[in-house]
Amino acid sequence: MFSWFQDYQKGRERVYAVLTVIVIVLLFTIIGLVFYRQHEGYLKRIDLLTRDKVPEELKPAPTPSLVEQVQFSLMEKDNAKARELVKNLEAPESEKAKAYLILGLYELEQGKPDVAAGFFEVSERFDPTAEAFFGRARALIELGKNEEALKAMEFAYKLNPSDVTISNAYHLLQIQNGQAEELRRNLETKFILGLSNTSGMWILAAVAFALEAGNYQLASELLLQAMNMMPYENFKFLIGLEPIKKYAEHPLVLPFFLPLLQLPEEPQATPSAATNSSS
Repeated sequence: MFSWFQDYQKGRERVYAVLTVIVIVLLFTIIGLVFYRQHEGYLKRIDLLTRDKVPEELKPAPTPSLVEQVQFSLMEKDNAKARELVKNLEAPESEKAKAYLILGLYELEQGKPDVAAGFFEVSERFDPTAEAFFGRARALIELGKNEEALKAMEFAYKLNPSDVTISNAYHLLQIQNGQAEELRRNLETKFILGLSNTSGMWILAAVAFALEAGNYQLASELLLQAMNMMPYENFKFLIGLEPIKKYAEHPLVLPFFLPLLQLPEEPQATPSAATNSSS
């Protein structure tokens, strides 16, 4: 009887052991299915996101434009290469015009106005811009060809009459080439019509008329105003033109021909006074 009981107990333990194993297997199976479903959903989402995407090919670096190549060559002091580029390289006319303009400005800075004038003229042929005509006018001024410079500056002025530097340069060249009286009447008319808001466009002509009339105090005040209206390098170029430069030795004018830090402070005045004092 006792042995039968022992056999029964052992059989029950085996059943429990088998059931435990079955439960554990089922549990791990369920957990595995859950993780599989989640992973399958993730893979489907990745597939949807990437199905229509084609791996991008590496794009080659863009070829520098003609203007960029010319600028780089000039930075490397390789003038010959810069010239060859604009002569031989196929490029749009707008780029050719800009490249020749850059060459002209470079040669002008190097003290070669004759070479610069040629480059500016070629730039005009490709694209007749105010900058090209203004550059050629500057080169012609340095070559002493004032009448030709006035014609080139007139084209620049017509193309861009709102540029302060070009406008003042044009009026100063008019005075230098014997058109002072006509210009004086024009400025007086503008003042009468109340167009003093355009005074920045002819302020240096007003300076020239004030200097001619011997009103050096007013000229000094106007010069100080003009210096604040335009880039300093442009201002230095403009006062270097003959209608103002010939008075450079006067004590009230001389400071403007000295380095910037040595300029004195002056009270302000209106350009219209110059026309009144010289009329």
